[in-house]
Amino acid sequence: MLYPLRMLIPTLCAALVTTAPFAQETPDQTVAAETPGQDAAAPFSMDWTVRGGFAYQLRSTLKAGGRVDWTRAHADVKGRMPFSDDLELLVGVRYQYDRFGFRDATAAGNPFDPFDSVNTVQLDGALQYKATQRWMIFGGGQAIFSAAKGAAFSDAITGGGVIGAVYSFDKDLSVGGGVGVRSRILDNVLIYPVIVVNWNITDKLTFTTRLTSGWGNRTGGQLVYQLSEGVRIGVAGIFDYQRFRLSDDNTVAPGGAGTTEALPIAAFITFDVCEQGSLSAFIGANVMGRTKVTDVGRNDVWASTYETTPMLGLQGTIRF
Repeated sequence: MLYPLRMLIPTLCAALVTTAPFAQETPDQTVAAETPGQDAAAPFSMDWTVRGGFAYQLRSTLKAGGRVDWTRAHADVKGRMPFSDDLELLVGVRYQYDRFGFRDATAAGNPFDPFDSVNTVQLDGALQYKATQRWMIFGGGQAIFSAAKGAAFSDAITGGGVIGAVYSFDKDLSVGGGVGVRSRILDNVLIYPVIVVNWNITDKLTFTTRLTSGWGNRTGGQLVYQLSEGVRIGVAGIFDYQRFRLSDDNTVAPGGAGTTEALPIAAFITFDVCEQGSLSAFIGANVMGRTKVTDVGRNDVWASTYETTPMLGLQGTIRF
């Protein structure tokens, strides 16, 4: 199945930014970070990025009846180790907490709560190789543990991998792509495209997919303008896809699977708080929301879209 078209001051630098709602940087996003004319990091020196964020979608009306709001918090650590001028290792671990506040939802005319909170742990690993001055090849794998409250993590494991390449036209433009595969809980294997664009349109204006693409569960782009030294503004859009195991106590689909899909579009502002860290705030709307429940027989027993809804949040990053 093809991928459907549908994240103060110096002492606080240890918990600080990305620039897009629900954003996440996984190994496939870091490709093309080094273009001709840039210096490579020293071999075997490890660069680390620590990131945390919070987002809230206000309560929205479900088309199938009822209402829902959505809260997300996440923390992740990414590492980058060059083995040589041409080869580097990228690793990452991420924890994500989603809480869905359903109100007055019904299935077959009966009140029910599709799911409450979802815990997700994601492990990433990849290599990227600079084959020539212009071409870079990347590939790697990932394991995801995603379970609703009360479900066993041992029943909630999925995984996959990706391979692709990036071509650097010059220091201002790199374009590439690839293909990934990922298993899914109670569903067919997901086959999806990976799109990489890093474009310095002017000295102050940049378009990139590097901060908002993820292996099989997030893809998007952002346009960023350097307003002044240490201050950036922009707009970002990201498609977010999550599938997770439901608990055995779920009233409609015991041991089944839950799915959520969202398309947040937001404006943001980023401040550099210190040399290695920054803080962002964003406000926007989820313009496409959909959720469903699937039973162990792979039948969709409940599904609903919901209305365009405002959302807001904060995110932060520190690099060392």
